[in-house]
Amino acid sequence: MKRRSSAGYRKLTNQEAFFSERFDNNKNKMKHIIIKITGKVQGVGFRYTTKVVADQMGVRGMIRNEKDGSLYIEAEGDDTLLEVFLEWCHEGPDRSQIENVEVTPGELKNYRNFEIIKK
Repeated sequence: MKRRSSAGYRKLTNQEAFFSERFDNNKNKMKHIIIKITGKVQGVGFRYTTKVVADQMGVRGMIRNEKDGSLYIEAEGDDTLLEVFLEWCHEGPDRSQIENVEVTPGELKNYRNFEIIKK
């Protein structure tokens, strides 16, 4: 792999190539998604279990119950983390019954951790 310098092209060192391949890639960029989950998702430990899963995975954001009985989640992480997190959101804890999972992109807020918002 070569990178352009002011004097022309030069060969990257092994270390530069290693980091370039891993961090110049859009796949490793932090992303923000908004998730709305409907079904039997309140009163079944969904928020607590989601926080545990998010903390274990390194996903940051928040979760809260909505008045209409759904859950609202904001999650931040790279594509791979968010993909695995979304798979879990489709499963949920044992006592939940998920009807629909709606995902929309959002603006990065740079959450420091994952928290449960209680109204």
